[in-house]
Amino acid sequence: ATPTKRRHAPHHQGAFDDDHIAYIELPGTLEGGDVMMVEDHFYVGKSNRTNQMGVDQFIKILADWGIKCEEVPLTTVLHLKTGANYLDNNHMIVSGEFIDNDIRLVQQDIVPDEEMNAANCLWVNETIIVPKGYPTMLEAMQNLGYKTIVVDISEYEKLNGGLSCLSVRF
Repeated sequence: ATPTKRRHAPHHQGAFDDDHIAYIELPGTLEGGDVMMVEDHFYVGKSNRTNQMGVDQFIKILADWGIKCEEVPLTTVLHLKTGANYLDNNHMIVSGEFIDNDIRLVQQDIVPDEEMNAANCLWVNETIIVPKGYPTMLEAMQNLGYKTIVVDISEYEKLNGGLSCLSVRF
């Protein structure tokens, strides 16, 4: 069956008007874990769930709204946020292929290889939500002065799931 295009948003309870809702049209795909906002700039990674058409559509949608976005090449991570997450105050948590990456020249707080999954953390309301079991990462965030909350997501990690996979925020 051929997918149908949605022209209007489903019921969205007044959160956004139709001029501020856009869709990635098939065959384009976009995974939320491949989208990262750094201050007023967006980055999008191409992965197994985000294809080039999805990347291109997303960049154009944001450009139409006057927002800058650029593609970040991914080589080994499942999603962009698997290896890089922006916190605030010019700090980004990075691991693996993102160490020494030139994303907006922000301060990189490097996660050691043995705690690579800890890079998939969330900054929400002045607090960093950190997965349980990564003491080096937790101590580093606390030493930077961040309030932290530790959550056990070990069952999700068995299937490469992380905190960004478990969150819906806007």
